[in-house]
Amino acid sequence: MTLGKPASETTPVSPSPSTPESPAGRKLIQQAARTMIDELGADGIKIDFTASTPSGSALTHAGPSWGIDLLHELLAVLYQAIKKINPDALVITHTPDPGFRDVTDMLRLKDVLMLDQPGGHNEPPNNRPGTGVIDTMIHRARVATSACPELLIDTDGWALPSQAAYQSWTSAQTRLGVPSLYYTDRLDVPDPSEQPIPSASLHATARHWATYRATLTSEAELPTKNRGVQAVQTGP
Repeated sequence: MTLGKPASETTPVSPSPSTPESPAGRKLIQQAARTMIDELGADGIKIDFTASTPSGSALTHAGPSWGIDLLHELLAVLYQAIKKINPDALVITHTPDPGFRDVTDMLRLKDVLMLDQPGGHNEPPNNRPGTGVIDTMIHRARVATSACPELLIDTDGWALPSQAAYQSWTSAQTRLGVPSLYYTDRLDVPDPSEQPIPSASLHATARHWATYRATLTSEAELPTKNRGVQAVQTGP
């Protein structure tokens, strides 16, 4: 999808072949699904950057849909192609909207920080170091479960602003949804002294995940209406 001058200032062009309403676009998406799920053997796919797809005032597309409708069409083509290959494959998106419940299995809570923005490394407002991240993500989890209560939650977690945030978030995320980890041994923060993750924190993360796995059987037995965002302690 190519950006350019407004359509009124350009010579008419053929519709972009990458839109999901064109035969070439659908074929491209379906082939990508076959490559990842069938050929590479992936058991799911985590989709990113849908907020900027599709876009561009100069984009000429193949069908009548646009904006959120065209985004749904794109995800529908991909979702159906994946499920045709492996019905058990997990499709993760960041579309907390009831209209997208048919094209996703799990909702992402998205990035904690916006590192490409001024001040993007700063922790959200908080009363105690590390708790601003929890408050932000609890709000997002409540939005996601309100919009699509039957879907799983991917707690995401990139990028964390400090070691305190890492410790508090890895402890809290198992009570909001499925824990997710983007780090192996260090954080992506400007202060070098804050980058290495202490082994004690990594061992604590392992314990949190072990506790979470132990609850999966009992959680699966609960009716859907009894699931949701659990209370998370953020203060002393």
